Amino acid sequence: MFLIFVIAATAITLTLYFGMQEETRIVLPKKGTPVSSDGTVKKTASLILWAVAGNADADKIRNRIPGWETALNAKISLRLFASRTDFESARIITARNREAPDVFPVSAADAESLDKSGALQRLPLASIDASQWVPQTLAPFQRGDNALLAYPAQYSLTLLYYNKAEFDRVGIAYPDDQWNWDSLLDVAKALYKPSVSGRPPHYGIEVVPTLGLWNAFSLQLGAPVYNNRQWNLGSAEGDSIQKEALQFLIDIYQKYTFAAPTPQGGKPLFFLRGQSAMLIGGSELMKAIRSAPDVNWGVTLLPAKYAMEPDRLRRATPMRLRGWAVNSRTLEEPSLQAARGLAERLSAIPLDGWSPARLSGTSDDDGGASASPIVLQSLDYAVPPYIGAQAPRIYEIADSLMGTFSSASTTTGKFLAKIHTLVDDIKPDAK
Repeated sequence: MFLIFVIAATAITLTLYFGMQEETRIVLPKKGTPVSSDGTVKKTASLILWAVAGNADADKIRNRIPGWETALNAKISLRLFASRTDFESARIITARNREAPDVFPVSAADAESLDKSGALQRLPLASIDASQWVPQTLAPFQRGDNALLAYPAQYSLTLLYYNKAEFDRVGIAYPDDQWNWDSLLDVAKALYKPSVSGRPPHYGIEVVPTLGLWNAFSLQLGAPVYNNRQWNLGSAEGDSIQKEALQFLIDIYQKYTFAAPTPQGGKPLFFLRGQSAMLIGGSELMKAIRSAPDVNWGVTLLPAKYAMEPDRLRRATPMRLRGWAVNSRTLEEPSLQAARGLAERLSAIPLDGWSPARLSGTSDDDGGASASPIVLQSLDYAVPPYIGAQAPRIYEIADSLMGTFSSASTTTGKFLAKIHTLVDDIKPDAK
């Protein structure tokens, strides 16, 4: 009886002892699940990406997303916009809510304004290899010694395009780097054909007038309208020069009869249709011009005022610049690190025919300007955009006013009066 009691007590004791021991289970992550160095499973980031892209460019982005999701351990939600107007409207509406994008495109002219409003996450310059970027594209986005407002992605430079057939017709040599402002005017006049028997005129030149072009022409004369974030309009040393450059642009439309009407929305039409012998416009137009079936074209540097006077020669051509930014609300890991990685990867893909800011950028054969020797040569004379906090407003109003240059009611005096009023309103930023 005692033996039975001892056996029973031992069994109960062993049962209680082993029952109280914590059960240890080893759970192995599924194959392909990202793990950190200590073996714990990495948390997946969720990112919202916005982009402005046409069909072909949309595919460039869309097709890369699965690979980016794997590399960044992130779930990427893509929203595409057909126009920058639609994109800007949506960005303003969703600026502070959960639908706002973590990564989105930004221009150099807009970046300062967005940074001042607290919308941008500053990106550490030390985290990238700056030698992978075209040097001229970094400075407009750089703030201080070690921060970028966005990773530069693509740029555009203003060039002179010409229709070879029109020059061959009258036996005039093609434009080259010896052309000055007088060469441009003389040849445009010679190539102009007025309307005959109901046929539309054939213009000598088409120009996309912009604040950047006026500034570049003023710089060629020795006194820019702006320099980075410094607004120099009407300065003692520059007032007469700025007026001369502006008058040259207005005269193209009003003093002479050979220029096509100012392009609506900044988009030239006549050169692409074979109805203008020359075009002054951005390098991104190269893609559309290459696709124009009836235009045998060439391209050269933007004419310089003193091209034939080496002692006075100063070349300048406007640069526009775009990049990819990270929203300031994207603060927590792993989303912040993934957002930076996504913005950097996007910066390697030039869109809409623009030239790549990344020297190691993706080279999709889309007919863009990336391989043009003239574009690379023009980089030496690139003039960055105005980057003050009020730059978006200045560009919107100035470019809109320049769109009226073909109207006789627009004069140098009236235009400057409106620009002076605009600058006075934003004097703390512009001066």
